[in-house]
Amino acid sequence: MGVTIKDVARRTGLSVTTVSLVLNKKESRISERTRQLVETAAQELNYTPNQTAVSLATKRTRVIGLLLPETGYYYYADLIHSVESACRNAGYFLTLSIAGLDEEQMVEQMVNLVRHQIDGLILDPSSLGEDADSCLEVLEQLKLPVVLLGCVNARLLPNSIVPAHRQGGYLAARHLLELGHRQVGCACGPLSCTAAADFLRGYREALEEYGLAFREELVQEGAYSLELGAAALGELHRQGVTAIAAGSDLIAWGICRAARRMGLSIPEELSVTGYGDTAVSAGMEVPLTSVSVHFDRIARKAVNLIRHREGLSPETITPTLICRESTQKPKEMVL
Repeated sequence: MGVTIKDVARRTGLSVTTVSLVLNKKESRISERTRQLVETAAQELNYTPNQTAVSLATKRTRVIGLLLPETGYYYYADLIHSVESACRNAGYFLTLSIAGLDEEQMVEQMVNLVRHQIDGLILDPSSLGEDADSCLEVLEQLKLPVVLLGCVNARLLPNSIVPAHRQGGYLAARHLLELGHRQVGCACGPLSCTAAADFLRGYREALEEYGLAFREELVQEGAYSLELGAAALGELHRQGVTAIAAGSDLIAWGICRAARRMGLSIPEELSVTGYGDTAVSAGMEVPLTSVSVHFDRIARKAVNLIRHREGLSPETITPTLICRESTQKPKEMVL
Protein backbone atom coordinates (compact mmCIF):
# COMPACT_ATOMS: atom_id res chain seq x y z
CA MET A 1 0.00 0.00 0.00
CA GLY A 2 1.27 3.49 -0.83
CA VAL A 3 2.07 6.31 1.53
CA THR A 4 -1.08 7.97 2.91
CA ILE A 5 -1.92 11.29 4.53
CA LYS A 6 -1.86 9.49 7.89
CA ASP A 7 1.79 8.54 7.30
CA VAL A 8 2.65 12.18 6.59
CA ALA A 9 0.75 13.23 9.71
CA ARG A 10 2.72 10.75 11.85
CA ARG A 11 6.02 12.00 10.39
CA THR A 12 5.19 15.64 11.18
CA GLY A 13 3.29 15.15 14.45
CA LEU A 14 0.41 17.17 12.99
CA SER A 15 -3.25 16.24 12.67
CA VAL A 16 -4.57 14.48 9.57
CA THR A 17 -6.86 17.47 8.98
CA THR A 18 -3.95 19.92 8.93
CA VAL A 19 -1.91 17.71 6.60
CA SER A 20 -4.90 17.23 4.32
CA LEU A 21 -5.52 20.98 4.07
CA VAL A 22 -1.91 21.58 3.09
CA LEU A 23 -1.55 18.73 0.59
CA ASN A 24 -4.87 19.53 -1.07
CA LYS A 25 -3.90 23.21 -1.17
CA LYS A 26 -7.07 24.34 0.61
CA GLU A 27 -7.35 27.90 1.87
CA SER A 28 -6.73 28.05 5.62
CA ARG A 29 -4.86 29.96 8.32
CA ILE A 30 -2.05 27.41 8.49
CA SER A 31 1.33 29.09 8.82
CA GLU A 32 3.95 28.98 6.09
CA ARG A 33 6.32 27.14 8.43
CA THR A 34 3.76 24.36 8.94
CA ARG A 35 3.09 24.15 5.20
CA GLN A 36 6.79 23.73 4.51
CA LEU A 37 7.02 21.05 7.21
CA VAL A 38 4.19 19.05 5.63
CA GLU A 39 5.45 19.44 2.08
CA THR A 40 8.98 18.38 3.07
CA ALA A 41 7.68 15.29 4.88
CA ALA A 42 5.47 14.37 1.91
CA GLN A 43 8.44 14.67 -0.43
CA GLU A 44 10.67 12.57 1.82
CA LEU A 45 8.01 9.85 2.02
CA ASN A 46 7.31 10.01 -1.75
CA TYR A 47 3.68 10.72 -1.02
CA THR A 48 1.41 10.70 -4.10
CA PRO A 49 -2.23 11.82 -3.82
CA ASN A 50 -4.82 9.10 -4.34
CA GLN A 51 -6.44 10.40 -7.51
CA THR A 52 -9.62 8.42 -6.91
CA ALA A 53 -10.04 9.98 -3.49
CA VAL A 54 -9.33 13.43 -4.90
CA SER A 55 -11.92 12.87 -7.62
CA LEU A 56 -14.55 11.78 -5.11
CA ALA A 57 -13.87 14.83 -2.96
CA THR A 58 -13.85 17.38 -5.77
CA LYS A 59 -16.22 15.57 -8.17
CA ARG A 60 -13.60 16.23 -10.85
CA THR A 61 -11.28 13.62 -12.36
CA ARG A 62 -8.77 16.03 -13.93
CA VAL A 63 -9.09 14.04 -17.15
CA ILE A 64 -9.94 15.63 -20.50
CA GLY A 65 -11.16 13.58 -23.44
CA LEU A 66 -10.02 14.25 -27.01
CA LEU A 67 -12.17 12.71 -29.76
CA LEU A 68 -10.88 12.80 -33.34
CA PRO A 69 -12.00 11.24 -36.62
CA GLU A 70 -9.87 8.41 -37.99
CA THR A 71 -9.01 10.33 -41.14
CA GLY A 72 -5.80 12.36 -41.26
CA TYR A 73 -3.79 10.95 -38.34
CA TYR A 74 -0.71 12.82 -39.44
CA TYR A 75 -2.61 16.10 -39.64
CA TYR A 76 -3.76 15.59 -36.04
CA ALA A 77 -0.37 14.53 -34.66
CA ASP A 78 0.60 18.07 -33.68
CA LEU A 79 -2.86 18.73 -32.27
CA ILE A 80 -2.64 15.66 -30.04
CA HIS A 81 0.81 16.69 -28.84
CA SER A 82 -0.36 20.26 -28.21
CA VAL A 83 -3.45 19.18 -26.24
CA GLU A 84 -1.44 16.69 -24.18
CA SER A 85 1.12 19.40 -23.37
CA ALA A 86 -1.61 21.90 -22.44
CA CYS A 87 -3.27 19.29 -20.21
CA ARG A 88 -0.01 18.45 -18.48
CA ASN A 89 0.79 22.11 -17.84
CA ALA A 90 -2.66 22.59 -16.32
CA GLY A 91 -2.41 19.48 -14.12
CA TYR A 92 -4.75 17.36 -16.24
CA PHE A 93 -4.48 14.01 -17.97
CA LEU A 94 -5.54 13.34 -21.56
CA THR A 95 -7.50 10.37 -22.85
CA LEU A 96 -7.67 9.99 -26.62
CA SER A 97 -10.34 8.27 -28.68
CA ILE A 98 -10.48 7.77 -32.46
CA ALA A 99 -13.91 7.48 -34.06
CA GLY A 100 -14.95 6.16 -37.45
CA LEU A 101 -16.10 8.39 -40.26
CA ASP A 102 -19.84 8.16 -39.62
CA GLU A 103 -22.10 9.88 -37.13
CA GLU A 104 -23.07 6.70 -35.27
CA GLN A 105 -19.48 5.81 -34.37
CA MET A 106 -18.70 9.38 -33.37
CA VAL A 107 -21.70 9.46 -31.00
CA GLU A 108 -20.80 6.04 -29.58
CA GLN A 109 -17.25 7.12 -28.78
CA MET A 110 -18.50 10.37 -27.31
CA VAL A 111 -20.80 8.52 -24.93
CA ASN A 112 -18.03 6.09 -23.95
CA LEU A 113 -15.72 8.96 -23.03
CA VAL A 114 -18.38 10.61 -20.90
CA ARG A 115 -19.00 7.31 -19.08
CA HIS A 116 -15.36 7.37 -18.01
CA GLN A 117 -16.14 10.55 -16.04
CA ILE A 118 -14.01 13.05 -17.93
CA ASP A 119 -14.07 16.69 -16.84
CA GLY A 120 -14.50 17.94 -20.38
CA LEU A 121 -14.39 16.93 -24.03
CA ILE A 122 -12.50 18.34 -27.02
CA LEU A 123 -14.08 17.15 -30.26
CA ASP A 124 -13.36 17.61 -33.96
CA PRO A 125 -16.63 16.90 -35.78
CA SER A 126 -15.32 17.92 -39.22
CA SER A 127 -15.69 14.44 -40.73
CA LEU A 128 -19.44 14.47 -40.01
CA GLY A 129 -20.13 16.91 -42.83
CA GLU A 130 -23.47 18.69 -42.69
CA ASP A 131 -25.61 15.79 -41.45
CA ALA A 132 -24.97 15.32 -37.75
CA ASP A 133 -28.35 15.46 -36.01
CA SER A 134 -27.61 12.71 -33.46
CA CYS A 135 -24.24 14.24 -32.61
CA LEU A 136 -25.85 17.63 -32.10
CA GLU A 137 -28.54 16.13 -29.87
CA VAL A 138 -25.96 14.40 -27.65
CA LEU A 139 -23.85 17.54 -27.40
CA GLU A 140 -26.85 19.52 -26.20
CA GLN A 141 -27.53 16.96 -23.47
CA LEU A 142 -24.01 16.66 -22.07
CA LYS A 143 -23.55 18.14 -18.61
CA LEU A 144 -19.88 18.94 -18.99
CA PRO A 145 -17.79 21.45 -20.97
CA VAL A 146 -17.38 20.52 -24.64
CA VAL A 147 -14.98 22.36 -26.94
CA LEU A 148 -15.65 21.91 -30.65
CA LEU A 149 -12.93 22.25 -33.28
CA GLY A 150 -15.36 22.47 -36.19
CA CYS A 151 -18.93 23.05 -37.28
CA VAL A 152 -21.86 20.76 -36.53
CA ASN A 153 -24.64 20.82 -39.12
CA ALA A 154 -22.83 23.76 -40.74
CA ARG A 155 -23.23 25.71 -37.47
CA LEU A 156 -20.60 27.16 -35.21
CA LEU A 157 -21.84 26.34 -31.72
CA PRO A 158 -20.82 28.05 -28.46
CA ASN A 159 -17.46 26.89 -27.10
CA SER A 160 -16.13 26.35 -30.62
CA ILE A 161 -12.48 27.11 -31.33
CA VAL A 162 -12.07 26.56 -35.04
CA PRO A 163 -9.12 26.88 -37.42
CA ALA A 164 -10.11 29.06 -40.37
CA HIS A 165 -9.50 26.36 -43.00
CA ARG A 166 -11.03 28.50 -45.73
CA GLN A 167 -8.55 31.26 -44.99
CA GLY A 168 -5.78 28.66 -44.95
CA GLY A 169 -6.62 27.47 -48.46
CA TYR A 170 -6.79 31.06 -49.61
CA LEU A 171 -3.38 31.93 -48.12
CA ALA A 172 -1.71 28.91 -49.75
CA ALA A 173 -3.18 29.55 -53.20
CA ARG A 174 -2.65 33.31 -53.04
CA HIS A 175 1.01 32.80 -52.15
CA LEU A 176 1.52 30.70 -55.28
CA LEU A 177 -0.39 33.19 -57.41
CA GLU A 178 1.61 36.09 -56.00
CA LEU A 179 4.79 34.31 -57.09
CA GLY A 180 3.45 34.34 -60.63
CA HIS A 181 2.04 30.83 -61.02
CA ARG A 182 -1.14 30.65 -63.09
CA GLN A 183 -1.50 26.88 -63.42
CA VAL A 184 -2.10 26.10 -59.73
CA GLY A 185 -3.47 22.71 -58.72
CA CYS A 186 -5.10 21.68 -55.45
CA ALA A 187 -4.88 18.35 -53.58
CA CYS A 188 -7.30 19.05 -50.79
CA GLY A 189 -8.16 15.85 -48.94
CA PRO A 190 -11.63 14.25 -48.71
CA LEU A 191 -14.38 16.73 -49.55
CA SER A 192 -16.73 14.88 -47.17
CA CYS A 193 -14.60 16.51 -44.45
CA THR A 194 -15.57 20.13 -43.84
CA ALA A 195 -11.93 21.12 -43.27
CA ALA A 196 -11.00 19.93 -46.79
CA ALA A 197 -14.11 21.48 -48.32
CA ASP A 198 -13.31 24.81 -46.68
CA PHE A 199 -9.69 24.61 -47.85
CA LEU A 200 -10.95 24.17 -51.43
CA ARG A 201 -13.28 27.17 -51.06
CA GLY A 202 -10.32 29.30 -50.04
CA TYR A 203 -8.35 28.07 -53.04
CA ARG A 204 -11.25 29.07 -55.32
CA GLU A 205 -11.47 32.51 -53.73
CA ALA A 206 -7.80 33.15 -54.46
CA LEU A 207 -8.28 32.14 -58.10
CA GLU A 208 -11.26 34.48 -58.41
CA GLU A 209 -9.25 37.32 -56.89
CA TYR A 210 -6.67 36.89 -59.66
CA GLY A 211 -9.31 36.60 -62.37
CA LEU A 212 -8.66 32.90 -63.04
CA ALA A 213 -11.39 30.39 -63.79
CA PHE A 214 -11.83 27.43 -61.46
CA ARG A 215 -11.04 24.17 -63.26
CA GLU A 216 -12.25 20.91 -61.74
CA GLU A 217 -9.50 18.94 -63.49
CA LEU A 218 -6.95 20.83 -61.40
CA VAL A 219 -8.46 19.54 -58.13
CA GLN A 220 -7.66 16.14 -56.63
CA GLU A 221 -9.37 14.84 -53.51
CA GLY A 222 -8.98 11.77 -51.33
CA ALA A 223 -7.71 10.60 -47.97
CA TYR A 224 -5.06 12.66 -46.22
CA SER A 225 -2.18 10.43 -47.28
CA LEU A 226 1.12 10.09 -49.11
CA GLU A 227 -0.75 8.10 -51.74
CA LEU A 228 -3.08 10.99 -52.56
CA GLY A 229 -0.05 13.25 -52.99
CA ALA A 230 1.59 10.85 -55.44
CA ALA A 231 -1.62 10.26 -57.40
CA ALA A 232 -2.44 13.96 -57.46
CA LEU A 233 0.95 14.87 -58.87
CA GLY A 234 0.56 12.34 -61.67
CA GLU A 235 -2.79 13.83 -62.72
CA LEU A 236 -1.91 17.47 -62.18
CA HIS A 237 1.46 17.25 -63.93
CA ARG A 238 -0.37 16.04 -67.04
CA GLN A 239 -2.51 19.18 -66.79
CA GLY A 240 0.60 21.36 -66.88
CA VAL A 241 0.50 22.78 -63.36
CA THR A 242 3.57 24.59 -62.05
CA ALA A 243 2.39 24.70 -58.42
CA ILE A 244 0.18 22.68 -56.06
CA ALA A 245 -1.56 23.74 -52.86
CA ALA A 246 -1.89 20.62 -50.68
CA GLY A 247 -4.54 20.29 -47.97
CA SER A 248 -2.10 18.72 -45.51
CA ASP A 249 1.65 18.39 -45.01
CA LEU A 250 1.33 14.63 -45.51
CA ILE A 251 -0.21 15.12 -48.97
CA ALA A 252 2.52 17.65 -49.77
CA TRP A 253 5.14 15.13 -48.65
CA GLY A 254 3.65 12.57 -51.03
CA ILE A 255 3.80 15.11 -53.85
CA CYS A 256 7.46 15.87 -53.15
CA ARG A 257 8.43 12.19 -53.02
CA ALA A 258 6.63 11.50 -56.30
CA ALA A 259 8.23 14.57 -57.89
CA ARG A 260 11.68 13.24 -57.01
CA ARG A 261 10.87 9.89 -58.64
CA MET A 262 9.64 11.71 -61.75
CA GLY A 263 12.78 13.81 -61.93
CA LEU A 264 10.95 17.06 -61.16
CA SER A 265 12.96 19.58 -59.16
CA ILE A 266 11.29 21.41 -56.26
CA PRO A 267 10.88 24.38 -56.34
CA GLU A 268 12.59 24.99 -59.70
CA GLU A 269 10.04 22.99 -61.71
CA LEU A 270 7.21 22.63 -59.19
CA SER A 271 6.26 24.75 -56.18
CA VAL A 272 4.40 22.99 -53.34
CA THR A 273 2.65 24.25 -50.21
CA GLY A 274 1.48 22.13 -47.29
CA TYR A 275 -1.11 22.69 -44.59
CA GLY A 276 -0.78 22.31 -40.82
CA ASP A 277 2.91 23.21 -40.50
CA THR A 278 3.59 19.90 -38.75
CA ALA A 279 6.95 18.94 -37.31
CA VAL A 280 8.13 17.39 -40.58
CA SER A 281 7.69 20.60 -42.61
CA ALA A 282 10.97 22.30 -41.76
CA GLY A 283 12.93 19.04 -41.80
CA MET A 284 12.04 17.86 -45.29
CA GLU A 285 14.78 17.58 -47.92
CA VAL A 286 13.38 20.80 -49.35
CA PRO A 287 11.84 22.62 -46.35
CA LEU A 288 8.12 22.93 -46.97
CA THR A 289 6.18 26.17 -47.20
CA SER A 290 3.11 25.48 -45.10
CA VAL A 291 0.14 27.11 -43.38
CA SER A 292 0.17 27.01 -39.58
CA VAL A 293 -3.25 26.60 -37.97
CA HIS A 294 -1.74 27.26 -34.52
CA PHE A 295 -2.66 24.00 -32.83
CA ASP A 296 -0.75 25.08 -29.71
CA ARG A 297 -2.97 28.14 -29.31
CA ILE A 298 -6.13 26.11 -29.94
CA ALA A 299 -5.06 23.50 -27.38
CA ARG A 300 -4.34 26.05 -24.63
CA LYS A 301 -7.65 27.82 -25.18
CA ALA A 302 -9.58 24.54 -25.19
CA VAL A 303 -8.00 23.22 -21.98
CA ASN A 304 -8.43 26.55 -20.18
CA LEU A 305 -12.09 26.69 -21.18
CA ILE A 306 -12.68 23.23 -19.68
CA ARG A 307 -10.55 24.01 -16.65
CA HIS A 308 -12.41 27.20 -15.75
CA ARG A 309 -15.80 26.08 -17.11
CA GLU A 310 -16.35 29.42 -18.75
CA GLY A 311 -18.67 29.89 -21.70
CA LEU A 312 -17.11 31.08 -24.94
CA SER A 313 -18.58 32.56 -28.08
CA PRO A 314 -17.41 30.81 -31.26
CA GLU A 315 -13.82 31.79 -31.97
CA THR A 316 -11.99 31.40 -35.26
CA ILE A 317 -8.21 31.04 -35.20
CA THR A 318 -6.59 32.79 -38.16
CA PRO A 319 -3.87 30.70 -39.85
CA THR A 320 -0.43 31.97 -40.84
CA LEU A 321 1.59 31.22 -43.96
CA ILE A 322 5.12 29.99 -43.16
CA CYS A 323 7.34 30.49 -46.22
CA ARG A 324 10.22 28.07 -46.81
CA GLU A 325 12.21 26.76 -49.78
CA SER A 326 9.54 24.63 -51.51
CA THR A 327 8.04 27.60 -53.37
CA GLN A 328 9.46 30.16 -55.78
CA LYS A 329 8.54 32.01 -58.96
CA PRO A 330 7.77 29.88 -62.04
CA LYS A 331 10.78 28.65 -63.96
CA GLU A 332 10.24 31.02 -66.89
CA MET A 333 10.10 34.04 -64.55
CA VAL A 334 13.30 33.03 -62.74
CA LEU A 335 15.11 32.73 -66.04
